[in-house]
Parts: sequence; structure tokens; C-alpha cells
Amino acid sequence: MDYRQLKLDKSKGKTAVDYEHVPEQRGEFKALLQPGDFLFRLPKNLDLAWAEPFEANVGDKGKFERIAVQFDPEHPLTVVGAPPALRAANPGVIGETVRVRVANAERNRARKGDPAAYVSDMYYLLFEGLGLDGKKPDENMEWIMALNAFAGKEFVAALTWSSFCSERNTRYIDDGQGGTTEDPDGTKGCGTRYYQSQLPRGEDGLFAERFTCGGKKQVDGGTVDCGASLRCFPNLERFRKASFAEGW
Repeated sequence: MDYRQLKLDKSKGKTAVDYEHVPEQRGEFKALLQPGDFLFRLPKNLDLAWAEPFEANVGDKGKFERIAVQFDPEHPLTVVGAPPALRAANPGVIGETVRVRVANAERNRARKGDPAAYVSDMYYLLFEGLGLDGKKPDENMEWIMALNAFAGKEFVAALTWSSFCSERNTRYIDDGQGGTTEDPDGTKGCGTRYYQSQLPRGEDGLFAERFTCGGKKQVDGGTVDCGASLRCFPNLERFRKASFAEGW
């Protein structure tokens, strides 16, 4: 429609923006914090930091509803300490925040050949990292209330990276302009999973946040390189009490 034909009501069209206090746009790119051990501080309030419940397979025990706390800019998990070497490599690391989630979905932690032992990351956070001493949660709301009680407290954990090339989803590929785009042919990924020790590093020794998948795809007549453009995601492991950071 020609703008000259618009019937605008000046009494209702006044701009509501406060131009003196315009915040930065959300969703801007922020590089991941390089892996390492850090002392983290939980948000002062965790009541609104919970993601929607989800369904998780727990070995041969079946499917269960599970919950996760989601740390993000609104509910920040903040770096308040780091070993000297990490602080020297990244002087601005103190005060950085990490976007990551911690769930009570159990995974098998047993060594190969040992009986299965299903334990969640949230268990290690609560009992190993925050020192919860008392009744162990039996259901989701008890997990939520237990962690909420530690709002503002500190713990040590290893920040690690991993990546996964999903064989169920259309892959992303290099767009030739320094970014990525969904494959217009609809080709899916190859199913390769990358743990931190398998991730590529740059010449500076830093882990590459984005890289090309080196997996193989089965096609008629043999295999081809996958070539999907993958990004890394942060995880928290090896939870310890804040006292571990004494001397940092």
C-alpha cells in the first residue's frame, strides 16, 4: 500500500521509545568461553531459571520426565574465579557469564565392564559442588527446591565443549561469506559426536568454536565426507566445592 494512502491517527501513533536509554540488541554473537576450570556463582534467584520439562531415556529403565536449570543472560552463571594461567590468558575472564544448562537426567557413569550406575549432572552439582547434605531428591520438584535454596552460592566446575552432527536434521554448510546456511538440498548430518579431545584447535592453541565435520556419510556406491558446518556447545563437568579454588 502506498504510504500516502495510510490513514494515520497522530493521537495514537506517538513513539514510546526512550531514546536516551536504548539497550544493546539481544541475540548478538558472543564467543564461547574457552574450556577450563572455573569458580562459578549461581544467580541470586533461580525461581525463573527453569526450562520446560522434557522426556529422557534412562538406560533400560524407560522414559522419565526430567527438568533442567537454564543459565542465560537473564539468569547468569558468572565466573568469579579462575586459575592464574587462565586469568593470564584471558584477563577479562572474571565476570564473564556462561550459557549452559544442568539437568537431572541420569546417565550411566559406570566404567566399562562395571554394572550400570545412573547419575545426573544435577546430582554432582548439588552434592559434590554445593555440598548438599541431607535428603536426596526423589522427584522433580524436590530437585528444583533443593537447587533453588543455593541461589547465589559458588562452586567449581570444568567448562568443556562438545559438538554433534545430527543425522536427523538438515545440516548447515559454509555460505562462502564467513557464515553458515541450511543446506538447500536438505542433506542431513552424519551422526558423528565430538568430545573436547577431538575438537580442532587453531594456530593459537585455542579450540575452534565452529569447524567442518570430518565424519563420513553412506551413499550409493560408498562413502563421502560429511562437510557439515558444526558449532560447539558448553558443558559443565567435574563439580567441586568452592574451597577447591582457594589460592587462585
